[in-house]
Amino acid sequence: MKKIAIAAIAIATLTLPSIKAHAWQETTDKNFYDWTFEQSSWQAKNNFVNLLNINDRAPASTPDLKWENAILTLNVNNNDFKYSSAIQVQQIMRWTEKEAFTDYRYEYVDKLQNSTCYKITCSGGTGKSEAWNRFYSAPKASKADALADAVKGIGKATAEKLVSGGYFNSKPRSWDEFAQEIRRAERSGIIQKGAATDILDTYRRENAANLGYNDQSCREEAYSCQKWVSVLEPVPFTNYRTKNYQKVADTRTFNINANIRGAQLLSHETEVLQFEVNENGGVNSDINGELNRYKYDISRDGSTIQINGQAIGRNLIDIPQNSISRDIFSLMNGKPTFAVEINNKYVPGSEDPESQLVLDYTVLICKRGFLGICGSYKNHKTAQSIFVGARAAVTFEDIPRGHKAYVSYTVSRRNSKFYNAKATRQRNSDSVTIR
Repeated sequence: MKKIAIAAIAIATLTLPSIKAHAWQETTDKNFYDWTFEQSSWQAKNNFVNLLNINDRAPASTPDLKWENAILTLNVNNNDFKYSSAIQVQQIMRWTEKEAFTDYRYEYVDKLQNSTCYKITCSGGTGKSEAWNRFYSAPKASKADALADAVKGIGKATAEKLVSGGYFNSKPRSWDEFAQEIRRAERSGIIQKGAATDILDTYRRENAANLGYNDQSCREEAYSCQKWVSVLEPVPFTNYRTKNYQKVADTRTFNINANIRGAQLLSHETEVLQFEVNENGGVNSDINGELNRYKYDISRDGSTIQINGQAIGRNLIDIPQNSISRDIFSLMNGKPTFAVEINNKYVPGSEDPESQLVLDYTVLICKRGFLGICGSYKNHKTAQSIFVGARAAVTFEDIPRGHKAYVSYTVSRRNSKFYNAKATRQRNSDSVTIR
């Protein structure tokens, strides 16, 4: 297949791209550099110079040739995580082209339709009117406006064409002379057929009166005809837009071996670590997860990259708001009892033996009045309770009968290796009437 050579691309392959502001670990390994430039040279000869096929469109702008870092994502889910796979770093050529497409604009189009036409025949008269006076006395710059005001149906744009074309240089002395001038402009393409119909037929009475022809001896005759009307229709035309293109110019493949040790994770947790690999095999080493902090030892041997990571500390996180499954406040055996249940995966286990789930609560009560209406609530009791498994329950013995009560509470996890002591947002239970 015939190829199109682009010399600029061949030159670009010899330029080392800039490196992002990360703590990149590069190498001085001679074997690695030999391999890198051997790959670059081979690809330059076989891909870069002969990049575009004969059927490819030539770039409309200067192509931008750039290596893009590959993203390596590790989903760490245990304390001795291992990963092996290949990753490709690509050099991308980008350019823009002007692309033709069919667009539409609305234009007035003259069409014939069956209708009833009216012919006005007048004799005598001079066409004396204020409308004509304003038109013929107006300065050149204002004549088009004056003509559009004088003749209904003519429009500003058409009036400008009539003035610049030398129409109505002298005042028509009769309706017939006026109609002849309109038809002459219609035949010349100055005025559309539909507009001529509007002026001489649709608005004939208004124009005859406004232009001073009503005092003549005129008669109106109706007849069947095909009338020209101007309608707005979508008209296709060729428009242009900028379109972005890209093509892979070169690819370098690296074999990745990763070992991440010591991550402190609960059974339901996964740590996502994302590294960037550049075209020289450099890997950024300042990556920490949401749950753990790490230090790394990164080495390369030719096209093989070894990433060894060691967790150096756990980030204590908030217990999620949705960890609370439900709360219940009701009378059990006639006694007001409040209980909170939490999702099992947030219950401390053997991996976090010193941790406790703590319920902090306040009981608020209000005495009901004669009509059973409760006024303002006041604090009755504030205390704590410890979860047993996934549930904490408290029975209240001292809430007076006849009072309404509800419980305001939060949940926190204390002394944890995984969570901080920050409590959930304050929640309120349903209210209960003590009988």
